[in-house]
Amino acid sequence: MIVDIVPDALRNIARSLSLGWRLACRRLAALGRALAAFDPLRHMAAIVHLVNRLGVGWTTLIFAVFSALMSASIVLVASLFVDMPNYRTHLTLSLLIPLAVSSPFSFLICSALRDLDKARRTAIVLARSDVLTGIANRRAFFEGANRARRRGGDTRRSKAVLFADIDHFKAINDRYGHEAGDAVLRIFAALLRQCTRSEDLIARIGGEEFVALIVGADAAGLSTIADGLLQRVRETEVEYCGNRISYTVSIGGALGPSSSSVDKLLALADAQLYDVKRNGRNAFQLANTLVGGAQLSAA
Repeated sequence: MIVDIVPDALRNIARSLSLGWRLACRRLAALGRALAAFDPLRHMAAIVHLVNRLGVGWTTLIFAVFSALMSASIVLVASLFVDMPNYRTHLTLSLLIPLAVSSPFSFLICSALRDLDKARRTAIVLARSDVLTGIANRRAFFEGANRARRRGGDTRRSKAVLFADIDHFKAINDRYGHEAGDAVLRIFAALLRQCTRSEDLIARIGGEEFVALIVGADAAGLSTIADGLLQRVRETEVEYCGNRISYTVSIGGALGPSSSSVDKLLALADAQLYDVKRNGRNAFQLANTLVGGAQLSAA
């Protein structure tokens, strides 16, 4: 009878070992896949977000307390299997050592992460803004326009582009110097920002060329913006090194449906700007593709 039972017991043990081995292999394979898919940058971004929300000091304290709790947990688990003399001393050391060791390193890491994030944000701003005027540059303008197009929105809203060019800007540079020309550019960028709405995207895309992407305005609204800008430019003199510099600007515009591409509207506005310059400058002309034809305004 014993002879019949022993082989069954061995088979059960072998079967259990086989099942355990297969389960362990599957667990190890899942762990390997998880490690292969591990993205340290994503977790680093989470730490950066925590540092920005709580500050370096609180984040350092959280890391130190977490290290201490992990150390205490390891000691508690080990005490279940190993006879540890003077248990309270070991537990105290497991709490104090991580607090003392990890705190300075955690502080340095959090400080470095914060500084790196600040540098990254500064680099993004510099890459997408015009250093001289502080408004968006050409790259940021087209990126912003493409993002707005991908988001979609109300298809009933119109889309328009205003293309402005400072008249005889080379003559200003030749007469007063390039620094005076830079002052004119800065003042004009400020006037353009004041005359447009907060949701409008304005940018400097060339030397003395500026554009504004305006969504949801009709022809009358665009004329109001452009005429106001023309008037503000005429009334504003740029003071530089004792000189009072007066200048004018020519503006071309294009108005179309929300499905219109920015490149097409910009080309139409550029054509209107060319007509304005050919007809004497210091005026605004709009190509309204919603109704056809062009509208001229000299403010």
